Amino acid sequence: MLRRLVCSLIASALLLPVAAAAQVKELNFPVRPNAIAVRLESDKPVYRVGEPIELRLILINRTSQAIIYANAPPPYAVSKLTVVNAAGNTVPTTAPHGPQYGFESSMDPTELEPGKPFVMEYSDAETNGATGDWVDIKHWNYDIGPGTYRITASIEIGAFGKNAAQFTAAARSNEVKITVLK
Repeated sequence: MLRRLVCSLIASALLLPVAAAAQVKELNFPVRPNAIAVRLESDKPVYRVGEPIELRLILINRTSQAIIYANAPPPYAVSKLTVVNAAGNTVPTTAPHGPQYGFESSMDPTELEPGKPFVMEYSDAETNGATGDWVDIKHWNYDIGPGTYRITASIEIGAFGKNAAQFTAAARSNEVKITVLK
């Protein structure tokens, strides 16, 4: 029943695809910073230059009720990475105005059950339509050279609570440490 109501609200309101955090901000829904937690993971701690640095985001609903969100955007479209080098300097992106990679999207709702981890997935030309959860850091517009780095992710997603009230769920992830060798 809740799922039908949410789908109906999305369809009837012709809600713009929530394809980027900037769009969520423009919608001006109240922010609930403690509604979700996000865990950032890397597929390994050490990489060689030129090797894909694979990351994934896992969402956890911290409320006592289900949260519904449109599972349209991939992780790199609704999250921002902060990459800090060994000297403590923030590494700039190669395209600071948002994702440069295209992606397929749907407005199929995803239900985040209380306390249950949910791995964010995506589909794009790189995956030939297949769904994947590990995403190369280049999708966030980073070109990482040799060194040691600390990475965190910030995420904002448009969501519905049990009472169908829309809000923005926002969270900052744990820190992941990686090393890139020559």
